[in-house]
Order: sequence, then structure tokens, then C-alpha cells
Amino acid sequence: MPITLYVRRSDYPGDAGWRLAEWCLDRGATEFTLAFLLAGDRTPASFADIDAALKPFRVADADERFVFSRDSFVALRSVLPDGLFGYVIGGDGWVEDPTFYRSGMPLLEVVSHEGEGILTIEPAEQTSLDALALPYHRRGVWV
Repeated sequence: MPITLYVRRSDYPGDAGWRLAEWCLDRGATEFTLAFLLAGDRTPASFADIDAALKPFRVADADERFVFSRDSFVALRSVLPDGLFGYVIGGDGWVEDPTFYRSGMPLLEVVSHEGEGILTIEPAEQTSLDALALPYHRRGVWV
């Protein structure tokens, strides 16, 4: 039965959060999503750059899902320059909340504005997090 653990931005400052995304990739995550949010009725110009970076990885028939691979990992890092827990604001829109999927189910869900993430893992995977010194918590603060 899967267990739920929580991760926090404060434990993964700057680029350190990308270690979690890499852990997800190594553990079989094959897709990811991002939340594209609009405050107005026009798509911000910054979304075009993000779309161009991610377009090669878009899952067919799933506009909001992207293939997660070593190559898309590099593209994702360029899209979220402030790290895994960061978000990009451009005009009347922003990009946030990366979620990584394994076998169609969320493995890591980041809630950028809250600076937290939810890991849903198998109990045996917890030792892998420990061995790699990837911090986690049993309870979330905001999520």
C-alpha cells in the first residue's frame, strides 16, 4: 500500500529540488504536467517560449502532459529557472505546480505557492530517499 510523504522548499533551496525530480525519473516517472494559469483573457508572450521548449515532449492527445525523460528534464529546468518549487510569472499568467506521473498516477505533486510537495511512494522506496539524503516529512504544513 502506498505511503504519503511531504517535501518542502525549505529543505531543497535553489537547484537542490531537482534532485527530487531526478529521483522520480530514476523511479519510473514517465510523464509530467505543469499548471498554466491566466489572470486575463490573453495568453502571455512568455508562454510561447515555454511552449516552444516543451513542445517536443508533448504527449500525443494530451495537451497538458509531457514525456519525462533526460532530455525533457533539461527543458523543464529551463522553464522553471528558480527550481522545482519555483514558478514563472509573465504578464497576466504564470506557470507552476509540476507533477510527475508513474504508471499514470502522481508520484510527486508540487504546490509551488505553498512551497510543498506530496510524494506518493511504495514503502520500500523510503529507504532510497534516506540513502540519497533526500529530506521528507510525515506531515505537510499547507498541503
